[in-house]
Amino acid sequence: MLSPRLETERLILRRYEESDIDAFYEIIHDDRLQSFIPFPNLTKEQELEYIKECVKNVETDKCEKWSIVLKGNNETIGNISVNTVVKKHNYW
Repeated sequence: MLSPRLETERLILRRYEESDIDAFYEIIHDDRLQSFIPFPNLTKEQELEYIKECVKNVETDKCEKWSIVLKGNNETIGNISVNTVVKKHNYW
């Protein structure tokens, strides 16, 4: 599996899941974040399609995306991504 689940004392990094949609939608529509990283104004359905596409693309070496989750309450607080994944050469 290309996306290992990584854990620290406080956080879990795991592959995107469709269940992350509500948390991601709330995060990308936070005005404080928009001032630093302007995201397109997507509907929740469009965001869900984006998550599905990200999950699909990891199987074809295009990208890798993880959810950042607080261990204590299992709350998704963000995400991280790596582009240009080349499984053949174990290169990210």
